[in-house]
Formats: sequence, C-alpha cells, structure tokens
Amino acid sequence: MLKVKKISFSYQGKAILKNISFEVQKGQVLGLLGRTGVGKTTLLKVIKGLIDADSGEVFYKGEKILGPKDVLVAGHGEIQIVNQDFQLFEKLSIFDNIKHLLIQFDVDYQQKRTTQILKLCNLNKFKDRFPRELSGGQQQLIAIARALAKEPELILLDEPFSHLDNISKKEVKAVLQRIKEAYQTTFVFVTHDHNEALALSDELMVLDRGKIVQKGKPSFVFENPKNKVVAGLLGKEYLPKT
Repeated sequence: MLKVKKISFSYQGKAILKNISFEVQKGQVLGLLGRTGVGKTTLLKVIKGLIDADSGEVFYKGEKILGPKDVLVAGHGEIQIVNQDFQLFEKLSIFDNIKHLLIQFDVDYQQKRTTQILKLCNLNKFKDRFPRELSGGQQQLIAIARALAKEPELILLDEPFSHLDNISKKEVKAVLQRIKEAYQTTFVFVTHDHNEALALSDELMVLDRGKIVQKGKPSFVFENPKNKVVAGLLGKEYLPKT
C-alpha cells in the first residue's frame, strides 16, 4: 500500500530525514518510535504530500505522491492525517464536524455515513455537543472520526496518545482496533511512548537523528534492541550480546 524510498529532507541546512526507506502493507499498523525532534512528524508530512522531500519518492498504491511544488493543492486526497492539535470546527456540533466533510455527497449519504462513524468511534451520545465541551480523549476520537469520513485506506496519526490519561488512551486504542477490523484501514502513527508503540504496532520502526536505527516486529525489537538508543526508548538497559 505504501512505499517510502530513500527519502531525505533538510531544513535550514540541518538534515532532518536521512535516506528513509520502508514499506507498509494493507491493514498493517506501523509505529514510528523516537524522541522529540528526530523527524517523525516531518516524515508523516512527506508521506501525505504536504512538504517536498529533498530526494527520494513516496508511492501510495503504486502512485507517486507529489508535493506542493508539483500540485495546486498540497496533500494526497486519499491519505488522511490526524494532527496533534485535532483541527476541529469549534462552532459546529460533533455530528456536523463530520458531516461537513461530506458536503459534496447527497444528504442521505451524509446522514448515514456520519451516523455510522459516530457509532464506530463511540461518539453517538455526544453528537449534539461541541468540541470544547468534551475531554482531550473525546476530541482525539472526533479527529479520528473526521479522518474516517471519506473512507480512506491510509490514516497517519501524529502522537495520538499525547496528553491523554490512561482511560482515554484505552478508549482510543479500542476505537482504532475497531476501525482496523471494520475497514482494514492501514495506520502509520508516531509516538515517543514505547508502551503505546509496543501495544498497537504490527511493525515497529525506531528513528534516531533522522535515520531508521531498527525495524521489526515489536516483540523482537523489544527483546533484541540494536543499540543503547533503542534500548533507552524501550525503557530497557542495553546489554550487548557476547
């Protein structure tokens, strides 16, 4: 579904991403684990087509994703991204926050699809309320629900559990699992929390200083950290094999 090939990106002379390559299969959850500032969010923006890489290519279902220099409107329409700030319409109800994104479809479909998404994301009881009236975890679910509106096959999540309490994290995880099971949705999410990365990922990729330092099944990476950086991110002591 997604192929990232030798992506490099720099900003003001500083290398942010260095020769990044990986693939994601349909229905897979890829977790990108790394400290703040290692290029995780930048990588999501390159994948979505919001910024141009200095070199390399990204392919979605075999189609090359073009950046702002090659298109009038930046961002691939079939790939959705959920940002840390949620980007909700504060003056619209939860129901209308989702329905607004379906305005080009007929009214019956707007109603049906919005109701379906609200139920899947466990938000139906809040449909007439406004974002400011809900908790951070509930607002995160609204942002995810909005991303689902047009039935994307790939959703990018930027620190989806940041600033959430444990109860909210549990609910968001459950909703993501339901979405994956219902639609075979593919997810790429970035996090600095190893517990979330290990719990949700089918495949785990560890980034440090703009490079992939280890990639594999979460259980394998956890049991076999490649170096001190990986071990530290996973909350473990690094014991070199002799």
